[in-house]
Amino acid sequence: MKFTITWSVFLLMAVTAPAQKFPVDQLLEMARTRAAGLEQALNDTLGADNIKKGTAAAGESGEFVWAIAAASEPQLQINDAPPRRTAESG
Repeated sequence: MKFTITWSVFLLMAVTAPAQKFPVDQLLEMARTRAAGLEQALNDTLGADNIKKGTAAAGESGEFVWAIAAASEPQLQINDAPPRRTAESG
């Protein structure tokens, strides 16, 4: 009986636990190395709605990571520089 109650409480905690947010420097390192779990880290930290809207970005010390959900390969263009190719996370 005690095991069942403990297990039920653990499952409830796992289901209701908030998503883990990652520090920006860790997101940048994950993006640089294309680490496993990058897509989930971006969703948890930047928000799935922001990724869908194209407004998800984080950065520090002149380094940035942008996340966007797109049907085709997006390109990033900064000022008058030519567009840059992007990398897929998932």
